Amino acid sequence: MGKTYNIPALDKHWVEEGKEFTFYNPLPSDVNALEAGAKEAWIERMGYLIADFKWLLHLEHHRFWSQLAYDGGRAVAGLEHFLQEAHPIYALDSFAGGRADAQLMSLYQQAMHLAFLIMCRIVCQHESETEWMKRDTLAHLWYNEYIITLPMLLDLCLLYGDANTKQLTSMVHTVFDIQPLYKDDLKNAVCFIGERLSLVQDKLKTRKVAEHHHPTRLFERDLNAKPDLSVADLTDLILFVLDTVLNLATFMYIYQPACSILHSLRFETKIVSFYEHTIPSLNEHVTQLSKKDDTVDVYFDLKYKLDVIRVQLIKVFRYCLFSPVNSMIEMSNISLKNADTIKGYIEDFISSLSEFLADKLFIQDYHKAHPVDQDLEILSQVYPELDSVKCDFLMESVWSCYDVKPLPKPPAQNGPSTSQQAYLGPSKSSKTDTLSRPNEVEMVSLVTQVKDLLPHLGDGFIQKCLEHYKYDSATVINAVLESNLPHSLNQLDPSMPAQVEPPPTETASNLPLRVNVFDNDEFDIMTRDSIDTSRVHKGKWKMKYKNLTEMLDDKSHVNELKDRFTQLGLVEGGEDVYDDEYDDTYDGLDVSVGEAGEPERRQFVTPRVLESRSGPGRGGGRRGAEEDNESGGDDEGDDEEEGGGRNRDNFVENPEVVRARLERQRQNKYRNRVGGGGGGGGQTGSRDVTGKPKGQGQEKRVLENRDRKNTGKAHVGNHNRRNMAQRKRNQGMMPS
Repeated sequence: MGKTYNIPALDKHWVEEGKEFTFYNPLPSDVNALEAGAKEAWIERMGYLIADFKWLLHLEHHRFWSQLAYDGGRAVAGLEHFLQEAHPIYALDSFAGGRADAQLMSLYQQAMHLAFLIMCRIVCQHESETEWMKRDTLAHLWYNEYIITLPMLLDLCLLYGDANTKQLTSMVHTVFDIQPLYKDDLKNAVCFIGERLSLVQDKLKTRKVAEHHHPTRLFERDLNAKPDLSVADLTDLILFVLDTVLNLATFMYIYQPACSILHSLRFETKIVSFYEHTIPSLNEHVTQLSKKDDTVDVYFDLKYKLDVIRVQLIKVFRYCLFSPVNSMIEMSNISLKNADTIKGYIEDFISSLSEFLADKLFIQDYHKAHPVDQDLEILSQVYPELDSVKCDFLMESVWSCYDVKPLPKPPAQNGPSTSQQAYLGPSKSSKTDTLSRPNEVEMVSLVTQVKDLLPHLGDGFIQKCLEHYKYDSATVINAVLESNLPHSLNQLDPSMPAQVEPPPTETASNLPLRVNVFDNDEFDIMTRDSIDTSRVHKGKWKMKYKNLTEMLDDKSHVNELKDRFTQLGLVEGGEDVYDDEYDDTYDGLDVSVGEAGEPERRQFVTPRVLESRSGPGRGGGRRGAEEDNESGGDDEGDDEEEGGGRNRDNFVENPEVVRARLERQRQNKYRNRVGGGGGGGGQTGSRDVTGKPKGQGQEKRVLENRDRKNTGKAHVGNHNRRNMAQRKRNQGMMPS
């Protein structure tokens, strides 16, 4: 008997030595331009490639993994080369002359199918009950033996993401769950993609100065100079950007956790900068191709690809910001534990979007694809404590990018507004507020709004829900997420398709349906049997007045209103004519009228001039009254006691009374200064500021007098001469 050897399942012993794998060679778009025999050579090569793929799939489990791990990378290299060189979905029309050759397309589709099956077997951990592998061993082989790399996963998403979304989603999630180190590779890949986009900006000279990581001279970064690109260079740039952006958007759609990774790296900033500055430059270069007859076909092709790039860039930005919020919204029940988490996601979404309000071109296109007001309305329903001030500012900034004034926010219908009230925000068009059924275009728009968040629902089911909730898409979304649909809607099939309505028939009057802005007005003879012909004018309209002067001179309206005012008693008879000679001086006084027939009597009054004493003073009475008002309350009391009350209506006041009053005022002022009080019992002597000789000490009274003199010397010194001279002139003491 021979010897028995124990060979591990994974060993070089199971490797097929000398096995070579065929590399894929893509065909040019124009098959007719191939050289003789090139087509047959490609068919033969594809036969070898398909045979290699089938050979790998038919290997046993331990031989399959041993071949991948220990054959020197030949099997993995053949598979990876095919995934890199295969035609993506946007380039299939250019494959083999637009899919005209059925044989070539059949071979290509067969190779695509086999490559996908090989990747499924590589990712699979349990093939059967006896053929399986540990998670640690599988993770080690994937990562350390380079059997699966992150570029390979990106190529898989680009090639199979459209047709095999469900299977590919499961595969990618399995890879990242078993080997978390691929997340670090994803971060490095995102940084690398950002650098590649920056190189495109440098080539087009659209990169902002702030984005440069090293200082550059002014002549090295002339932003005004436009690069001269050939058609081939422009095509390569657009295809490179399209492949990069479409690949990244598909991968983010397949693997949702990647959105958070890109957001943590602030990748949306690079997206917005590229969209705002580089896309207009590319569009300008593409537009130049339309001016030449020989490049018109290239213009249409590149223009279409550029539009796809714009859509995919907006998708990537949307995934970065709204994907975490959308994942929380799709949860049927939001517990208190997740309330703080979704609050952070919502506030981060609003603050991040607010940072890019200055990029008007991007904000306009983003709002067209994903209306911001609808997002805020949905977020306010999920989180009622949403700050309405931030939302109002955000919407006002969004509308300012369009240079149009937004419509006012509709008033609240359920009582006064509170901090708990959901934010509705200004809406550019609010057709769902009315109870009337929307037209076909509006209905499609409403259904699309619901399907963006709830894609598993059918169009017919969504239409029934909209009819029940008065065509309010936000209310329908909220009801479905909270499972609050009425019994009549719960009995329907959620996947019910839309029902085709019959075309509109003619009206009962055998007239076609009319749509006009003048329908149903007072002159519409189609809906009214009789109209007011007096309001219908025929011919040219003749003006009543020739010019402005004739219109102002027309006082016919005064005569028309005269009868009305006469009935109200506001206009007296015509005999009451205005008399310019009438003296109305005493009309406002209440003068008593004597009895009828009583003679008019007037009491004799002595003239005021004769009662007063003569004096040389001029204006003394008026000035004395002013001085009296300026004096203190003690002077007024003394005057009233002595004179028994002065008559302030005197034409000339008695000078003796004036002099006596002024003397009393001076005495009182002097007593106040010397005695320190306002009463009459103060000290009347002069204020002593000299005191005793120096060195003998001073009395308290002398020190106080010195302090008063020092304090008041600026007030009563030589700063009042003009006022006192004027006062003397007013009293007649000196000539003017």
